[in-house]
Amino acid sequence: MPSAPTSPTPLAGINLTEAWLDLEFISDGYHPWGSRRNDVVRDYLLERVESILVKNKVGHKTVYATDRGFASEDESPQLVTVFANDTSNFTSQDDWTHAPVTLYGESTNLIVYIRGEQDEEGDWWNGTTRYDGQSGVLVNAHYDSVASGFGATDDGVGVVSILQLISHFTTESNRPKRGIVALLNNAEENGLFGKL
Repeated sequence: MPSAPTSPTPLAGINLTEAWLDLEFISDGYHPWGSRRNDVVRDYLLERVESILVKNKVGHKTVYATDRGFASEDESPQLVTVFANDTSNFTSQDDWTHAPVTLYGESTNLIVYIRGEQDEEGDWWNGTTRYDGQSGVLVNAHYDSVASGFGATDDGVGVVSILQLISHFTTESNRPKRGIVALLNNAEENGLFGKL
């Protein structure tokens, strides 16, 4: 085991004090999928991503899924794009309990795309042609907890780690060579529904 860092800011863009405060907020109560507290945690994460991007003075925009594709107040391509209302829906047979029923649900995920130096310019996700650019890296953690737990280790630590990665890779000197997609998904504890 490596020893604990001697500084709360061991690398550019990394702040262990902020990470601890984020974990404290996320895990201060039960927040399973579908609960009011789950919505509070999601709103907090969206605000934290925005505050990180503002603090790092990085060009960014927030887009929302609509019936006609993605919409944003800022149509110009930016270094960072936040997909604020991605909805993952699922329909499946109940293979967990083997009951003769069909399950349906919706999960609200947050996606942060950090454009890499080698990535195509523009909002390629709005096009109708298949993406043919460089591959990137996906990092993922779920922000819901089980109904009987606070979710600090499952998966609050993963969530705050992703927030710190967003902060690190949006500081001026740390732009990644290839794109990073940071996915904060919901409803993992209910049969991995948010990951579909």
